[in-house]
Amino acid sequence: MSEYLLEEIFLKRSQQKKKTSPLNFKERLFILTLDKLSYYDYDLDKGKKKGLKGTVDIDKIKCVETVQTEPSAPTERQYPFQIIYDEGPLYIFAKSDEIRKQWIHKLKHVVRFNKDLMQKYHPCFWMDGMWQCCQQEVKQAMGCRVLEPKNGGFSNRSRRQSRKPLPPTPEEEKPLRPLPPQPPEQPALSSRA
Repeated sequence: MSEYLLEEIFLKRSQQKKKTSPLNFKERLFILTLDKLSYYDYDLDKGKKKGLKGTVDIDKIKCVETVQTEPSAPTERQYPFQIIYDEGPLYIFAKSDEIRKQWIHKLKHVVRFNKDLMQKYHPCFWMDGMWQCCQQEVKQAMGCRVLEPKNGGFSNRSRRQSRKPLPPTPEEEKPLRPLPPQPPEQPALSSRA
């Protein structure tokens, strides 16, 4: 089993994979390793991990980003973030902004070389059959906001690059040849009027 990178109890929003699924929130124990994000049922009274409720393979993650807090959200839902993977968004609520930033930073680090990273994302929740930010009604619709490199977007420089050195340029390969000598200047002919 992989070493735990992070472990935390978060509030998780139901993924509503079916149209008739209810919208609810449950506390889950999340454990991040190098290859999986797993979440478990958790007994708060006994402080004990119970049954596995779900996993997300790290190589399937396409985006990790904050989500705008819902208007009039209760205290326990003030620090949301999303993990977008092939089955859609997974919404998680941290207990503080510090914990949320720590998890987003670590997740972005772990997924930085994934091949299907998104260039755009939805900054708001999927709710009531549409994206709250752009009113698109298709859950798999392309995002409406471009990921900035400083916010976890991935510029070409951050992609995995070859570790081999580049071949030498022609200038580096051989010394420059001197220019051929210039022909002597012809004396100017004076014109007589």
